[in-house]
Amino acid sequence: MNEKKQNKFGFLQDNEGNNSSKRLFGALLIILGIIMAQILFYYSIVRPETPYETAKSLIEFIIASGSGLLGIGIAENFFGKK
Repeated sequence: MNEKKQNKFGFLQDNEGNNSSKRLFGALLIILGIIMAQILFYYSIVRPETPYETAKSLIEFIIASGSGLLGIGIAENFFGKK
């Protein structure tokens, strides 16, 4: 009766099979950053005279934050956190 619910996405789980919220939110931030980068790319073609440095910096920050959250979850495997 004490079965753990298996997730079909294996990278969202830690070594013990628990769902990892850090990996989930890291993946969501990276996906959000990629979508925002595509929108920014479209607007930079349509309106090239508008400066987009602030938006580009924000997108890079979101992707870096997501990568950091994914990295923390993966680094736990190397250090053997229980």
